[in-house]
Amino acid sequence: MPVFHVNHKLADFDKWFAVFKEGNPRKDREAQYGVKSLRVLRDADDGNHAVVVMEADSRSAIDQMTDDPQVQERFADTSLFAEPPSVLAGYEPIGDENVPEGGNSAFLVDQGLADFDKWNESWTANEAQRQELYDKHGVKVVRVLRDIDNRNRVVVAMSAPSRSALEGMWAEPAPQAAFSDSEIFQRPPKILGQFTRTDL
Repeated sequence: MPVFHVNHKLADFDKWFAVFKEGNPRKDREAQYGVKSLRVLRDADDGNHAVVVMEADSRSAIDQMTDDPQVQERFADTSLFAEPPSVLAGYEPIGDENVPEGGNSAFLVDQGLADFDKWNESWTANEAQRQELYDKHGVKVVRVLRDIDNRNRVVVAMSAPSRSALEGMWAEPAPQAAFSDSEIFQRPPKILGQFTRTDL
């Protein structure tokens, strides 16, 4: 089932999260429209910015829920929201989720692809080489997400000790050679942000 990343610019994260986690009226509206909130991703660089990961059959289910008058009334509460939430993208998860033990922080990385199929073929064929680099730099792949509206857009959630660890890995000769292949990459991967995860 697709997952949707819903952007939240908040006035007060802690106050909002207490209300959100309590679930009233959120859970009723989610049940009504066939939506389920899975987790909250809090921006490590901006404590009042969060992304809520929601599961739904379609984008229209998310839109119907957010357009509900009761939900709109909640969004208008300026003690909670700096601005109304908006959908960033919908994704098809690829493969299994692999959350490192004791780890709840990850970087979201836009892969900058030109061709998903060629990237996926290379990604699979070079798994052993990739794993060697991951081990060297302390990096783990948590989740691979493919944009449902753009099949060549892939975002990978990656666990790493720091931003510089990812950048150091990408500076290695093998990744640099891969990024220069214009049939696979439009540009090198780009970090969208670092987020701390709270499952609901």
